[in-house]
Amino acid sequence: MRIEVAAHTLKSALSAVMPALYGKRNTTTPADVVLLADAQGLTVTAGQTDMVLSYTIPNHQARLHIMRAGQAALPCSTLNDIIRSLSEEIVNLEASQGNILVIRSGSAVYELCGSEAPISIKFPSNASPLATAHLPSSLLRRIVREVAWAASTSDARPVLSGVHCYMDSSHIHLTATDGVRFASSKTSRSLSSLLDHQTGIEVIIPKRHLASYAKLLTEECSTEIALYDSSMTLSSSGFVMQSSVIEGSFPSLDRVSSSCYGNELILSTQNFLAIVERVTLLAGDSHVIQLCTVQNGTLVLSARAATIGHVSEEVYPLTRIGEMNTISFNGRFMIDILRAIPSDSLRLMISGPRSPIRLQPIDRMDTFFLLTPVITR
Repeated sequence: MRIEVAAHTLKSALSAVMPALYGKRNTTTPADVVLLADAQGLTVTAGQTDMVLSYTIPNHQARLHIMRAGQAALPCSTLNDIIRSLSEEIVNLEASQGNILVIRSGSAVYELCGSEAPISIKFPSNASPLATAHLPSSLLRRIVREVAWAASTSDARPVLSGVHCYMDSSHIHLTATDGVRFASSKTSRSLSSLLDHQTGIEVIIPKRHLASYAKLLTEECSTEIALYDSSMTLSSSGFVMQSSVIEGSFPSLDRVSSSCYGNELILSTQNFLAIVERVTLLAGDSHVIQLCTVQNGTLVLSARAATIGHVSEEVYPLTRIGEMNTISFNGRFMIDILRAIPSDSLRLMISGPRSPIRLQPIDRMDTFFLLTPVITR
C-alpha cells in the first residue's frame, strides 16, 4: 500500500472510527485499526466484537492519491496521535515489508509497527436484511439525541442499557428508559422503507453505539438503516456502523404513557429549567425537590436539606389547567429531561403524587418524556 492523503481528511476518518474502541476491550483483536486502499478509496475501520465503524474517503476526493493498493493493520491510538500532531497538509503512507507503515509528512518520518492480520470481526454481509429504511441524517440525529440519554448506564438489566427501535412501513419509533426516566420519539414523516414483517420489527440497540454514530452525522446526508436477526447496520455517505443488538424483551410502558392527566401546566422550557437548576442546588445528595400549591394558589418549587438549608421559588406557568397536586421528584433527573426537550415551551402533566410526570414539547406530539415521582412522607 502506498497513498498520499490530506492530513485533515485522515484525522476526520480516524476520529469517526475511534468510538468503536471505547468501553470494554476485546483482547483477541489483533489490531485497532485497518487502512484499506482499493479502487473505492481509502477505508479506515476499527472495532470490537459488538461494534465496527468504518469511514471511506472516496477515490475521487481531492488530495487522495492511491499509488499502490493494499492494507495495513495498526494501533489506532498511536496512529491517531501521530496524524493529529502533524503540521503539514499532506501525509504519505507506505506499507513496507515486515508490517511496517512508513508515515512521511514534511521532514518528519515515522515507522510504525503493524500486524499481518486485519480486524477479525465479521457481521452478516450476505444475509438479506429483515427491514431497511432511509431517512435524513439530521432527523435521525435529532431523535437519537432526544432519547438515548434516558437509557441506563448500568449492566444490571442489559435491555435497559439500550435504545428500543421499532420500525414499520412508515415510521421509526425510538424509546429508552432506566426505570425512572423514560424518553420516546417517533419520526413524523414517512420513510422510504422495505419491510418483510407486516406488523413491524423491533430491536434493542446499545446506547453507546447509536449515540456515538449519530453524533457524527452531517446535516445534508441521508442514512440507511438495515436490521438483521442479530445485528444492524447504519450507513451514511461512506460512514458505516455495524452493531450487535441486545437480546431480551423491552418493558412495555403503554399503560403509564397513556394515563389520563387532570392537571396540566404550559411552561417556558428555559425558564423552568433555570428554576429547577437553582432549586436543586439546595436539595442535598437526594436531589429531591417538591412542586406544590400554596394558599394563594401560587405554584412553588422548593427543596430542603438538613445540613444545607432551604430554598423556594415561584413558578409562573403560561397556562394552567386543574388544581395542581403536591408532587416530589429528582431535580437532576428533571434537568436531564428539560435539556432534551426540543421546544421553547412544554406541557407538564400530573395525575397524582404517585403517578409518572409527563412532559411534552408544546409543538411535538411525537415526542414525550416520563419521570417517576419520589414518594415522600
